[in-house]
Amino acid sequence: MGNPARLTLREWVACDRDTQTRVFGWASHELMPAHASQAMMALSVARTLRPEIRLHDCLAVHSWVAYDGQRSVAFISAELSRWRRPEVFSPSESFSEPTGPWMSFSTLVDPELWGRGYAGAAKMAACEHPMAAPAEAFHVCIRDDNARSLSAIVKLTGIEDIGTSVDDGHQWRHFRWRYRLTPVRTSER
Repeated sequence: MGNPARLTLREWVACDRDTQTRVFGWASHELMPAHASQAMMALSVARTLRPEIRLHDCLAVHSWVAYDGQRSVAFISAELSRWRRPEVFSPSESFSEPTGPWMSFSTLVDPELWGRGYAGAAKMAACEHPMAAPAEAFHVCIRDDNARSLSAIVKLTGIEDIGTSVDDGHQWRHFRWRYRLTPVRTSER
């Protein structure tokens, strides 16, 4: 496999039908968290294509497929919006209300490639995309029972745990970063 740190992004609509079908199929993997379903992925794509179904504080939505060379490795949805404090939110001590727009991400990695750094690499590529330029900071919200995603996000330097929220009976953890992410260096084996 190539270098996860060198991913390229293609808009969902620029990908061929076979790629879209394969990527959409990742959401049906038996170990995929229920909230990362095909319905969630379809909603992300629909919100990209149909501005009328976006929330009122949403400025833009992007759906990308991340590629490592010629292989599709991740789906990433990015929403540029004004910060919307969750209804039930417990901020961390370091949290401060943002003044400018944030870009929030949802990422889905090819299950065959889990544990290889592609979730972080997809976020890094999205942060460097020209469409991310207006963002004051970047944000991800991960359900507390999603151990794989929580483990992946804390492996990136620059991540700040900004609080927790409750939605639909589930606890969620919110993370933000203001600068380019970099993987945490691990010792050579």
